[in-house]
Amino acid sequence: MRSLNATSNASATRSSVARLTFFSPASIATSMRRLTPDFSARAVWLRSAQLRKRRTFWLTCCNTAGRGEFSLCMVVLTSNRCALYCPIRNHFQGAQPLIRRIVIYSRSQESGADMKSISRLPRISKAEAVLILITMLWGGTFLLVQHALTVSGPMLFVGLRFAAAALIVALFSMKVLRGLTFLELKAGVFIGTAIMLGYGLQTIGLQTIPSSQSAFITALYVPCVPLLQWLVLGRRPGLMPTLGILLAFTGLMLVSGPQGASLQLNSGEIVTLISAVAIAAEIIMISAYAGKVDVRRVTVVQLATASALAFLMIVPTQERLPDFSWLLVLSAVGLGAMSAIIQIAMNWAQKSVSPTRATVIYAGEPVWAGIVGRLAGERLPGIALLGAALIVAGVIVSEMKRRSAPGEQSLAEEDGMRKAE
Repeated sequence: MRSLNATSNASATRSSVARLTFFSPASIATSMRRLTPDFSARAVWLRSAQLRKRRTFWLTCCNTAGRGEFSLCMVVLTSNRCALYCPIRNHFQGAQPLIRRIVIYSRSQESGADMKSISRLPRISKAEAVLILITMLWGGTFLLVQHALTVSGPMLFVGLRFAAAALIVALFSMKVLRGLTFLELKAGVFIGTAIMLGYGLQTIGLQTIPSSQSAFITALYVPCVPLLQWLVLGRRPGLMPTLGILLAFTGLMLVSGPQGASLQLNSGEIVTLISAVAIAAEIIMISAYAGKVDVRRVTVVQLATASALAFLMIVPTQERLPDFSWLLVLSAVGLGAMSAIIQIAMNWAQKSVSPTRATVIYAGEPVWAGIVGRLAGERLPGIALLGAALIVAGVIVSEMKRRSAPGEQSLAEEDGMRKAE
């Protein structure tokens, strides 16, 4: 491992800044995970030095891609900031490790509060606030789509919706579109295909089931993510994702009513469930390409792909073209604008928000849809509300991490140190 003193000058050119409110070793490890998603960090108190107002300790940084690589990073806490020095292997710039310096400010220069008082104040980052806002918008789209289907077929409406979204994003991205790369084109086509399947099937399902019920079934995409990773990548889900899947599946049976208990879902519930799988694939691909591509260019490609594929599906589905309607035009343009905002915000925010935090925020989407549906006069029975609560609980539980026992943790830390040395 390279000496930290020898690499301090090189690290200054590769510095990044993050703001944090919790300053335990574990929380600093979480901050490093957000900035370097290819790695996971585990806090280890190997050395603690009290140098007046300075504290120094070490973290082990382990590779999550299964290669078993370990390294050490040094953390220095002062009265008003925390600096983290970590060697990071950059897989997109060759095999040479980079020494990244992460400055985490603990409090402003003007504030007189100490670190303990600040650490107790929960704060929401800008990216998290954006995700909360788009979750509210996303929840409200279900009822709007259901009303638009009274004057249009599902595939035509999905095509118009995403065509409007693609045009809106393209108008603000004309300059950056010239630099479109093959990787961005491929990412946009793959994500756009998943979007068309997800939103297209969801729209078909809204023809026969209430918007609030559709929203809660769609929320199953979160527990579907570890299942897809197991089937496609061979990564078996852990204990908490398995519990989340069981809770969400039980909730689905309750939301579906009496026929759900006998595993007899109607056609609208089945296609909505399939749409949740497609949306899970979309989330996985967005996370896989985040940080490697330009957000605006990929967003334009994926929205245009979703629109084109939806229009092509009109012929095999034998969908009847409707007469001109201002309700259809306004709904398509309005939902297109909302879709553009949602897609750009998701692609941007998932660069800095951890998957766990993002999932907890996304879990509120069916809740907002249920609130909007209730204000519009929809009424779900009590058993369906219980099922909805189980689905939301399953969404949150599926992204929780199981804490290891103290004995197991200390053994793991010693093993990590031996590998690091």
